[in-house]
Amino acid sequence: MRAQWPGQLWAALLALGALAGVVVG
Repeated sequence: MRAQWPGQLWAALLALGALAGVVVG
Protein backbone atom coordinates (compact mmCIF):
# COMPACT_ATOMS: atom_id res chain seq x y z
CA MET A 1 0.00 0.00 0.00
CA ARG A 2 2.79 2.43 0.81
CA ALA A 3 4.33 1.83 -2.63
CA GLN A 4 1.10 3.07 -4.21
CA TRP A 5 1.58 6.72 -3.27
CA PRO A 6 5.28 7.67 -3.36
CA GLY A 7 4.30 11.13 -4.62
CA GLN A 8 2.54 11.92 -1.35
CA LEU A 9 5.57 10.76 0.62
CA TRP A 10 7.88 12.96 -1.44
CA ALA A 11 5.48 15.91 -1.05
CA ALA A 12 5.48 15.42 2.72
CA LEU A 13 9.28 15.20 2.78
CA LEU A 14 9.61 18.35 0.67
CA ALA A 15 7.13 20.21 2.88
CA LEU A 16 8.98 19.05 6.00
CA GLY A 17 12.30 20.14 4.52
CA ALA A 18 10.90 23.54 3.54
CA LEU A 19 9.42 24.01 7.01
CA ALA A 20 12.74 23.05 8.61
CA GLY A 21 14.55 25.51 6.33
CA VAL A 22 12.18 28.30 7.34
CA VAL A 23 12.55 27.45 11.04
CA VAL A 24 16.34 27.33 10.78
CA GLY A 25 16.26 30.62 8.91
